Amino acid sequence: MVEEFGTLPMVAEDLGTLDDSVYVLLRHTGLSGMNVWQFSAHELPHMEPEVLAHRVLFSGTHDNQTLRGFLEEQGIEKTPQAVLTELLAMPAAAVILPVQDVLGLDDAARINVPGVAEGNWTWRMTKEQLSELRRGGILADGK
Repeated sequence: MVEEFGTLPMVAEDLGTLDDSVYVLLRHTGLSGMNVWQFSAHELPHMEPEVLAHRVLFSGTHDNQTLRGFLEEQGIEKTPQAVLTELLAMPAAAVILPVQDVLGLDDAARINVPGVAEGNWTWRMTKEQLSELRRGGILADGK
């Protein structure tokens, strides 16, 4: 791929049940792997900086509950903002935050429930929510 396209900012989705070949692939290609906070909150603070430097961190994905919904359901005494601040402070290759988590929305803003055929992919950000992101300095005016 490098010969054909040059260096690209790619991430290997190494979630779920993995075998040694996945880790060999990551080492061989230099691709960054993923950690989703909802799956790995307990291990992230203990990861060595050299390991985190090759990981892309997510608060959640399109297949997860929103961060607020997850925290509430699990009875975790943290705010979504505290988790996002924690993730952004880690020396990871990158941190990706779904807008629902940045806005602190509950599971009514969830995108997808795997295995459920109807009702998915219907959430849309409102103009008011976009304005909230701009007021909070997340988006520059006119972007």
